[in-house]
Amino acid sequence: MVFDFKKFKNALGVSLITLLSSIGYSQQCESLVTGDWGNVNTWSCDGVNRIPTCGDTILVRSGNTVSVTNQYNLQACGLPIILDVTGILQFSNGNKLELPCNSILSIQTGGIVRKSTAGGGSSTLISICNSNVWTAGDGPLNGPISYGGEILPVELIRFEGEINGSDAELKWSTATEHNNDYFSIYRSEDGVNWQLAQVVLASGNSNVRNDYSVIVSNVETNTLFKLEQTDYDGSEEALGIIELSYTQVEEDKQFSVYPNPTSNKIYFKGLPKNFNGSFSLLGLGGNVVYQSSLDANNQGIDLDQLGLESGVYSGVIASALRSETVKISLIF
Repeated sequence: MVFDFKKFKNALGVSLITLLSSIGYSQQCESLVTGDWGNVNTWSCDGVNRIPTCGDTILVRSGNTVSVTNQYNLQACGLPIILDVTGILQFSNGNKLELPCNSILSIQTGGIVRKSTAGGGSSTLISICNSNVWTAGDGPLNGPISYGGEILPVELIRFEGEINGSDAELKWSTATEHNNDYFSIYRSEDGVNWQLAQVVLASGNSNVRNDYSVIVSNVETNTLFKLEQTDYDGSEEALGIIELSYTQVEEDKQFSVYPNPTSNKIYFKGLPKNFNGSFSLLGLGGNVVYQSSLDANNQGIDLDQLGLESGVYSGVIASALRSETVKISLIF
């Protein structure tokens, strides 16, 4: 059973550029030819020839070289800019782009930011929110790399697994990774206590699909597995949870909840008459947001009183003999 999880987007990917363009950035401006940044004929902004400005998504296309031969200070304009380079963005001596706070500079594979003549220095630069992200003295800047904005670490395609004997084989794939140091697999039998099971080195920075797999031994009960990633700076992000059944349970003996989706109370089905266990409600990161004892006489739980947000949660129904995880959609 695969747990539904939210896909994360990375600023190096075209998907984030499309997303940001749809939620308030003014227009998409793309280079048409090799030319000067300040020449209106270099650009098409949603079909209009003009110089890019605040709030725009600016695309320097592959095959085009755009030259910055003046100083453009856009810090005070307020709206962030997305500058995406798959071609060449070059600067003549002493010229610069100063971008507003929360802007993104994204250089794709094959893209280059450079000085157009020999030599370096600190007066030829790109800055975001008054902080230099590149100067000519750094030398040419080659992709894939990204600066600024809110860059989320991993775009996850899948996280799944299966039981083979007493081993669990877990597989996951990523579409993009940004500063991704390693993955961690955690296991839990009750959804509350988690133990580190495996650590897998990640790909660092990548714009291509990467597939990973691990074997976790000695799986003898229904077990929850959680996938996390850790950046080079030590920050962590939970990516998803799956539950693997060690033994096949007949359909009519499975635990379930209803109604589902729900906006208030949930009730339990399939609990044996002598059932004595617990119910835990988990968020995406595996954190327990609610827990209580549970028996066959339970009259339901009013989730509307817990102050939760709408979304998909994992409900873990556990006893001394077995546990099952059900996906619960809350709509408030």
